[in-house]
Amino acid sequence: MMSLYWCRIPDLRTLEMGKRSVITSEEILEQAYQLACEQGLRSLSIRSIAAACDVSVGTVYNSYASKTELINDVVGMFWQRAFAETMKTLAAHEGNDFISFCEALSQSLKSALKEFRKDFLSDLSALSEGDRLSAQKREQQSFIHARAGIKQALFSDPKIKQDQLTGALTSDALAALVWETLIDSARDDMGYDKTLFELLRSALY
Repeated sequence: MMSLYWCRIPDLRTLEMGKRSVITSEEILEQAYQLACEQGLRSLSIRSIAAACDVSVGTVYNSYASKTELINDVVGMFWQRAFAETMKTLAAHEGNDFISFCEALSQSLKSALKEFRKDFLSDLSALSEGDRLSAQKREQQSFIHARAGIKQALFSDPKIKQDQLTGALTSDALAALVWETLIDSARDDMGYDKTLFELLRSALY
């Protein structure tokens, strides 16, 4: 089973503040996450988070030295929650049909992205270069776990012709292709995932 430790664990120390008596870093992150869900990543700033938490700007800086650090943790929290559902999907399909697993994973990812806003991925590209590169790095760390889960499901399906996983169709290449297609399909809702699943069923079984 894969680990979900790529999201930085917030400091849970209570912090002194102006408007409220106490708050935790975890509460600040949760408020930032909810704000991003409602208004997009571009809405996040130290000032907007302070207002949402009803604390001073200085209080937020006690937990997060920069907006980039805060955005990173919001992105990490999003993928952490999305992959929590992925783990349930993997557990339910372990040893069963790989394509069924991919279909369930695709639905799980679409539901997660809908919760966060359908333009979540485009929001990343609209960030400043420094914020975008940092958030994308956090994303890629998370995606490693997703591809590992796809590979695990691939090897768990006893009906797949494992000798087919060679050349351009190695398990690593296949897992990367499936994951990128699922991301694109969740973002654009163009049905690319269904096309890929049919091709894989023909190629692997």
